[in-house]
Amino acid sequence: MQRRIVENNMLVERVLLGRAGPPMTPDEADHYRRVQPPGARAGLAVIPTEICAARPLLEELTRTVPEVLGDRPALAVWGLRDRVFPAQRSIRRLSAMFSDLAVVELPDSNHYTPEEAPAELATAIANRFAGR
Repeated sequence: MQRRIVENNMLVERVLLGRAGPPMTPDEADHYRRVQPPGARAGLAVIPTEICAARPLLEELTRTVPEVLGDRPALAVWGLRDRVFPAQRSIRRLSAMFSDLAVVELPDSNHYTPEEAPAELATAIANRFAGR
């Protein structure tokens, strides 16, 4: 996979600009391609390996975050078309971790909510944490 990321810009071409990503204009797509030219992809190429290597830390966080932060106000703004972290399963897990969780579901968003629905995200944050 690392070779495909470095040689073919796989995370940009297949993930971001593919089915998991938001619809983009040709100019927007070219912007992401220019940000990851061939000589700059080595760091991006290690991300999948680093995510897998982080499993023990992520398991620890799954146990400790609810203990430390589970009673704090929390917000989940989720794209219902997210294929990386499917909404139903992800929201269910977060609901079990946080007793004061507000959920905003975005039916037309995928994995890139800040880019696909920035106004809705900002409104959800402002509404949830107003006066805090």
